[in-house]
Amino acid sequence: LHLCCDDGESFTRLPGPGAVYRSQTLHFHAPVKIGDVVEVIVEVVELTSKGRTARLRCEALVDGKMVLDGEALVSVPQQNTGAKRNSS
Repeated sequence: LHLCCDDGESFTRLPGPGAVYRSQTLHFHAPVKIGDVVEVIVEVVELTSKGRTARLRCEALVDGKMVLDGEALVSVPQQNTGAKRNSS
């Protein structure tokens, strides 16, 4: 389990393409068995524009019971505003 127990797919949506994974903490509360359906909830709890970082909180549940929680810190790329510079 990585990126807050996700397969990395959320990296393309949350916080977006080009994000760089910096750190993660995980707390395991119960085992997950083969065949279990895991519901993952990821929330952006903090965005810092100066350092362009996002702190993500994650919970993983099996049958409504929390099996894992934690946080991840990612660097987010500078957004392109779409504005073109005048070259003259």
